[in-house]
Amino acid sequence: MQVVATAGHHGHGKSALVRALTGMEPEEPGAWTELPSGARLAFVDVPGDERSVPAMLAGVGAVPAVLFAVAADEGWMPQSQEHLDALAALGVQAGVLAVTRADVADPKLALRQARDRLAGTALRGVEAVAVSTVTGAGMDELAAALDRLAGRLPVPDPEAPVRLWLEHAFTAGRQSVVAGTLAAGTIAVGDELLLMPAGRRVRVRTIGSTGAPRDSATGVSRVVLTLRDAGRVGAGMALVTPDRWSLTTCVDVRTRFGEASGRLARRMTLHIGAAAVPVRLRPLGPDTARLTLNARLALHIGDTALLRDPERRAVAGVSVLDVRPPTLVRRDAGAARARELAGWPDRPDGALVLRRHGVLRASELELMGCAPPDGAVALDGGWLADPAHWEALRERLAEVAARHAAETPHAPGLPLETARLRLGLPARSLVAALVRPPLRLDGGRVHPPTPEPAPPAPPNAATPRPAVPPDADTPPVAPVPSSADPAPPGAAPVPAPPTPAAPAPAATPPSAATPPSAVRPSNAAPAAIPAPSAAPPSSEAPASSAAPPSSAVPPSNAAPASSAAQASGAVPPSSAASASSAAPPASAASASGAVPSPDAGPPSSAAPSQNAAESHAPAVPSAAADTGREAASVQGAGADGAAARPSGEAAMPPGLAAAVERLRADLARAPFDAPAEERLAELGLTGGALAAAERAGAVLRLRDGIVLLPGADREALRILSALPQPFTPRQAGDALSTSRRVAVALLEHLDGLGLTERRR
Repeated sequence: MQVVATAGHHGHGKSALVRALTGMEPEEPGAWTELPSGARLAFVDVPGDERSVPAMLAGVGAVPAVLFAVAADEGWMPQSQEHLDALAALGVQAGVLAVTRADVADPKLALRQARDRLAGTALRGVEAVAVSTVTGAGMDELAAALDRLAGRLPVPDPEAPVRLWLEHAFTAGRQSVVAGTLAAGTIAVGDELLLMPAGRRVRVRTIGSTGAPRDSATGVSRVVLTLRDAGRVGAGMALVTPDRWSLTTCVDVRTRFGEASGRLARRMTLHIGAAAVPVRLRPLGPDTARLTLNARLALHIGDTALLRDPERRAVAGVSVLDVRPPTLVRRDAGAARARELAGWPDRPDGALVLRRHGVLRASELELMGCAPPDGAVALDGGWLADPAHWEALRERLAEVAARHAAETPHAPGLPLETARLRLGLPARSLVAALVRPPLRLDGGRVHPPTPEPAPPAPPNAATPRPAVPPDADTPPVAPVPSSADPAPPGAAPVPAPPTPAAPAPAATPPSAATPPSAVRPSNAAPAAIPAPSAAPPSSEAPASSAAPPSSAVPPSNAAPASSAAQASGAVPPSSAASASSAAPPASAASASGAVPSPDAGPPSSAAPSQNAAESHAPAVPSAAADTGREAASVQGAGADGAAARPSGEAAMPPGLAAAVERLRADLARAPFDAPAEERLAELGLTGGALAAAERAGAVLRLRDGIVLLPGADREALRILSALPQPFTPRQAGDALSTSRRVAVALLEHLDGLGLTERRR
């Protein structure tokens, strides 16, 4: 059996056609006829007036073909167009055109009008027959055309899950009678079905089809069922096979007909089958949207439905793309979801759905209406995994286990539950399935490979020191001999470097009334960092920090680093190496004019003392930076003379070292584009791990969680030196190709080192 629905303007003879073809009243749910080939064809007669559009949509929703009626004496009418739009939105592609009342007027004009209207739809080219139910003219030709139509319609799968939309329903006592179109699957007497959206399980007592009782019915067919103890049952509800459908209140859809999603009303009605459910629409892309339903529906991916705005009488067809869409929390999550859905077909397959979710049970794919894809990783417990996602999870598990071992050496092994949460997996068994050598699972914990101990150095072995190549603007630095190295024959003994004397205390603390134009650290002398490869300009343009309106980089011939205006000579902590281990530092003169002790090494050419009312802050000379670079070079060479990386970084655990390498890769092209907190979390550089990397000298951490690579401050100073002085934080951000937030943090860092100064 096949089923077709009628469509057309009110009064154009739809019911008369059904009555003439079947000999039954169209209101009967089981009106049917036997075609010339012997096949049976049932009809769903829908109302044609303007107020009955929801009833028309309920009748057409589950039917694959249509019998479209246009009266010869009236031609194309408003409801004719409204029904055609609804059929196009629902994706109905098969039918027959009947020009009725051929005995009243010449059907040629009405036929031409209908052909023009159908030309732009999927119903273009359908067979057309002029008929008269009064004289019987053309009725045999119409029956033959319907017979050919029924032969072309696809035969649905009898094993498909049942979803029977209820068009008619009434209850008498404990017994309910319902009727509808069974589109696919099989219903048998005694079957237990789920009544939606109530969620109650009901049992089928009797089945009627084509006017006779049946033990079972197979789609497509018109059926009448008797249910017992079903409770309240109404039109628009559905009977579905339990555990074969996704019961959802939120779906992502593609609009296939009508206006773009952004121009649709935010409150509309979703018509699917015989159901009419109010929804809230959120546009995602030009042709994608998210619908939030006010009732649970049993849906599959690929279902077609219709959105209707009753006020504007506008309709839009939709295809269901996802019945388990992700939550959209972040500000740009909607745009990212739209980009993802843009490449999806109207009916996504199991491979695409599994790729989106990563790991699913085969039963979950079935609930969504998708078959398990070929090539999926089959796991115990009925789990399926996307191959690429599964390999990515293996790599991530190794990183998480190594990071856990580095952060908590007292508690070796990553607990399975912790690993499950960090990987976002639904079951611990999946974590266990990910473990393979060199990882191992022991006592419910995932253990990373144990690092092999380094071979001991041979006794009394002299290790050559590599020479530190001088920079272009730095004089060669002689290596500092170690006390363990024997002096060459005849060489004079090398004196030990003098011990720096403590700086004299400041005579008075800095005034609280210092104007903003002279802001700089009031209790610290500028710390030296390695100088940039290009010398800063030698003009007297002062430098600035990020917070004020303008900044400037100090000239290379500015005053020394030790300023008489500073309260103390303490060197602030920084990522640069301390100069005290390599060369005698210049001690700062106090505000009272105290002279450094002779034991403090060579005196620095201190800048003149400044009072609180002066607006120019002392700048750091290039010599100070050179001294700092010498110190850093010598300090970077440890006892064995290695100076390729910071000494602490070589001792980092493998997982932490790998995280730092990935950070280097991120910053390779844009060294000042600091990663966001989410990216740092993905890299594993948070909490103790980030602190360990900072202690090892592998990262440069500024304020507000801004993390860059070591040396980024030197490169920033080199770039900023080329700017017209003074400059603003926005100009600094443009020069460094970064955000104002990062530029401000870098300028404050350089200001703290005394290499820039704030200006108003």
